[in-house]
Amino acid sequence: MNRKALLLLFVVLALSVSSVFATDSRMTALGNPFGFIRDNSDISAYPGVINMYERNLRGELGMSSSDWKIGANLPFMGNTLGVYLNTDTNIDVDDFFTTWNHYSTGDLDISKKIQFYYGFMEKFGVGFAMAMDSKKKDLTGVADKFANLSATYFELTGGMSDEKMDIGAGIGFWGASSKNDIDANEATLGGFGFSAQGRYFVMENDDFDFVASANLAINSNSQEDKTAASNSTVDVSMMLFDLGVGMNYKFDAKNSIIVTMKPLSFKSEGWEQKDPSATDKGSESWMYIPTYSIGLESQIKPWLTGRVGASQHYAFYSDKYDPAGTTNSEDSEYLSGFNMDMGLAFKFNKFTVDTVLSKTLLHDGPDFIGGRSPGLASMVSVDYNF
Repeated sequence: MNRKALLLLFVVLALSVSSVFATDSRMTALGNPFGFIRDNSDISAYPGVINMYERNLRGELGMSSSDWKIGANLPFMGNTLGVYLNTDTNIDVDDFFTTWNHYSTGDLDISKKIQFYYGFMEKFGVGFAMAMDSKKKDLTGVADKFANLSATYFELTGGMSDEKMDIGAGIGFWGASSKNDIDANEATLGGFGFSAQGRYFVMENDDFDFVASANLAINSNSQEDKTAASNSTVDVSMMLFDLGVGMNYKFDAKNSIIVTMKPLSFKSEGWEQKDPSATDKGSESWMYIPTYSIGLESQIKPWLTGRVGASQHYAFYSDKYDPAGTTNSEDSEYLSGFNMDMGLAFKFNKFTVDTVLSKTLLHDGPDFIGGRSPGLASMVSVDYNF
C-alpha cells in the first residue's frame, strides 16, 4: 500500500461525516467562509438548519455527470424532509484494495451516498446516509468458485439550531471485504469517523454579524490482508480541530464583506504497518497559525450578484518516519498558501444560478472565440425556492 496516498486520503476523510453540499459555488467564490455566514449549505454540518429552508431544491453541476448532485427540502406532516442524491462520502475503496486477491480497479464503489434529513420541532434535525456495493466474480479456470466482494457506508447526523446558536454532530462507519472460494486469502477494511461542530452568533444586526465557531473531527481506519501463512495490517488515525471567528460587515442591503480568521487549526495523522517481518510507523502534523479569508458579495442588478474572495494560510508542518523500528527520521518546514476566486450569480424569478469563473477566463479568454480558457465557469450551482 502507498502510505502517502493513504495519508492524503485521510485529509479528505476529515470531512466525510459532514461534507459540504450545495452552494459550493457561492462559498468558493467568497473564499470559503463556510459556517461563518448563514447559508442553506449549513444543513450538512448543522441538520437543525433544515427547518429554515423547507421549500428548496438545489443542485451542484460538476465537471462530469458523475459529479452532479441534487437535493430537495420539502414540507412533510408539519415538519421538513430532505432528500439528497449522489453526494460524496470521500471514500475510494481502490485506495485500499489493489489487484491482490482477485480485486480489480473499480470493482467496489461507495464514493457516492443517498442522504436523508428530517427536521422537527422547528429547531432539531437528524440525518441518515448510506452507500452499498457488492460483486461476485467467476474465478477463471475454476468451476463453481467465485470471488465475493462487498462494501458499505452508513452515516448518522443530528443537531439543534435556534436564533443564536447551531450545533451538530455525526458518526460514520464504512467497511469492505474481498474473499474467494479457493484459498484463505482475504482483504478487509473497517473505518469509523466522528465529527462535532458548533457556532454562536455573538451579534447580528443591520450593520454587521459576528460569529465564533469550533470544529472537531476524528477518524480511524484499519486494513488487514490475510493469507494462510501470515497477516499484515495498516492502522491509520487522524484528528482535526479548529477555532475561528468571522464578521459579515454590511455596507447596505446589497453589499457586504465577510472576513474570517482561524487563529488555531491543528491536524495530525499517524499510521502503523505491521507484517511478520517488521513494523513501520509514521506521522504527519500541520499547525495552522493562522488562516484568513476575505470575501465581497455585491448585488449589481436585481438579477445579478458579483462575488470575489480569497483565503491565505500559514502552517508549521512536520513529518516523522520510523521504518522497522530501526531508524528515525524527521522533517519539518514552514508552509503558506493563497487562493482567490471570482463568481457571478444570476437570478431568474425563483431560480438562482451561482458560478465560479474559470481562473484563466479573464486573462486568456474563452476558447470558442479564440482564447485558451476551456470554459466560462469552473463550478456551477442551481438553487430553486418554491
